Amino acid sequence: MTEAVKALCRWALGQNGIQHVTAETDPEGSASQNILKTCGFTEYKRDETIWWRL
Repeated sequence: MTEAVKALCRWALGQNGIQHVTAETDPEGSASQNILKTCGFTEYKRDETIWWRL
């Protein structure tokens, strides 16, 4: 899954006008959070879910 997320982010950031990629995870979703961290995402907001930005 990590390679898929990396490929999608490379593609998205290569598109005109795209400056960020955002993701949302469940607070209990440690596997998803680890994938995002490995791909360079940082947490920027926390409410009932966690929001990430690359």
